Amino acid sequence: MRLAVIGTFYRRPAIVPAIAEHIRAQTRKPDELWLLWEERADAEALYAADWGMEVQVLPIGFAIPRDADGRPRVVPPSAAINVALDLTTADCIAYLTDDSFPAPTKYERMVEALADHGAVYCSQRYGYDGAWTGVRTADREQGSPFCVVDHTQVAHRRSDDRWPTDLKWMPNSDGEFFRRLVDRFGPLHPIYDILDLTMQMPDGISRR
Repeated sequence: MRLAVIGTFYRRPAIVPAIAEHIRAQTRKPDELWLLWEERADAEALYAADWGMEVQVLPIGFAIPRDADGRPRVVPPSAAINVALDLTTADCIAYLTDDSFPAPTKYERMVEALADHGAVYCSQRYGYDGAWTGVRTADREQGSPFCVVDHTQVAHRRSDDRWPTDLKWMPNSDGEFFRRLVDRFGPLHPIYDILDLTMQMPDGISRR
């Protein structure tokens, strides 16, 4: 099965080389890597990084209508992710953010699990503002992922579902999208091992 990884980047260009290193270290590389940026500095970092594969680098801005004061009328990363979902030809989708680092076997393990399940999630070590805080453990089938499962824990088979763009979902668009996946595929299937690390910072895309 072909795998697309869709990454969103917002004001963290210094972290891009480390994320690219984690992509190069994957035992199973993505077949498509979509890198979506909003700030020029992020674009420059994405183009400069060594991803070890061909990538698609797209500006988020073209997908975001704004009001007269420049404020977005939709959730920026959701609108951009939906463009990538419309364009990809992959069978499976996983997600990458500018504060996440996939373990070397993450995509291999997720694609293997998706051979038998519509949507899966892995355990994730997480932290805030430079300090590791805990682990979100994937130890059961998860039928209620909203505000429980994080953006980069999940992979799923291709579907017609799209991320919510209404601004009311700004902090929790991933949770609402995962709820839609559960409606389509049933509970998220667990992969117990910690396959993702995320260190959220104050300027992250879900905290503005």
